[in-house]
Order: sequence, then C-alpha cells, then structure tokens
Amino acid sequence: MLLWFQNNIKIIRFFFYSSLFVLFILTQIPSIETEHKIKHTDKLVHCIAFASITLLGAMSYSNKKTNIVLLSFLYGITIEIIQDVLPFNRHFEYNDIIADSIGILMGLTAYLLIQKYTNSFENHSS
Repeated sequence: MLLWFQNNIKIIRFFFYSSLFVLFILTQIPSIETEHKIKHTDKLVHCIAFASITLLGAMSYSNKKTNIVLLSFLYGITIEIIQDVLPFNRHFEYNDIIADSIGILMGLTAYLLIQKYTNSFENHSS
C-alpha cells in the first residue's frame, strides 16, 4: 500500500469505526415515506455505504480482508433484524441485504484495485 496509508492507519481506522457508528444510527432513524421517492434510491445508498465501510475496513486491517467482508455482511443482516424488531417504521428487507452485498463486493474490489495500482506504482518507482 501507499506509504500514506501505512503512516495514517489510525486515521483510517477512526473513519472506519465512525462510519460503522454513523451507519447504525442512520439506519435506526424512523423512515419517512415520500410520494415522489426515486425508485431504488435506498438500494444505491446501501451499496455506497457498505462499499465505504468495506473499503475502510480492508484498508484498516489489510491482513484480515476475509474477516472484514464477513463482518460487513453480518453487520448488514444485524441492522435489518434490528430494524424489524424496533418500532420505527423500518422493516427487514432481503433486497437491502442484496444491495449491502453488492456494496461489499464493490468495496473489496476497490481495495484490491488500489492495492494493485499502488504496488505496481511502488515497484516502478524503485
């Protein structure tokens, strides 16, 4: 990885854990139904959110990428279960889990591409 990532691992981990916390809070806020809601916008948000936490998690713990992917997946399922249990006009949705999973794969792919690019850049610089 780039030297910057290695030198700033605490900052990356701070953003990783902060994003987990913020994501959890946002997913527990009561939803507001709107008449003019753009179809499937929430699924796009799920993809982006889980791509972000997976990318930050993989950058934070590069030697534990498999664990990050599994924990991200379980985190998404846990959020859905909690939403179904709490009385905040939120419900368990399988499509949310699919969107989370797509986001996780996007985040992992982004991490692997960054790693490949930075490794090849470092090899050419030497």
